[in-house]
Amino acid sequence: MVAAPQGVVGRVATPENVSRIYARVSSGASATPAAPPAARPGGAMTFPVKGGDWTLTTDTLDAYVQAFPALDVPQELTSARLWLLDHPRRRKTPAGMGRFLTGWLRRSGPRRSTGAAQMPTYIAWRCPHREADDTPVHGSRWACDLHEQLLAGRREQAEARARLPLEP
Repeated sequence: MVAAPQGVVGRVATPENVSRIYARVSSGASATPAAPPAARPGGAMTFPVKGGDWTLTTDTLDAYVQAFPALDVPQELTSARLWLLDHPRRRKTPAGMGRFLTGWLRRSGPRRSTGAAQMPTYIAWRCPHREADDTPVHGSRWACDLHEQLLAGRREQAEARARLPLEP
């Protein structure tokens, strides 16, 4: 066996095809053949499914382009086709291809992050109770809340005393 030229990966370079590989590399052509086009005369694209091929019509492709304006729909459909080629045991039935492609395009859209993944916004806390020189009375939120509860209790007691009838 002879070593393959640099950049040629995945081919066995035998003496019979070395000259052919060198000719392709030197002419600028790819050493590996391009994937066959997925287009078919009656439709926009074909997809491998269980039991054969499924053809996406041009009308359905136009509907996908209108429904997903932020996506490069042909590129996403090519990615879905390649996924089906790479996962032959998980291929869909012809009846399930519409749902598969719609879900693929929906998941390919911009991601919305969930609140759990984001760090909470930190808001600096300041004690609302201030001394004359603007220094805080309380050093922690807990102490300030406790102070508020104490003041609320005193207010309630004062209001209850005010409602009591005056003694003669």
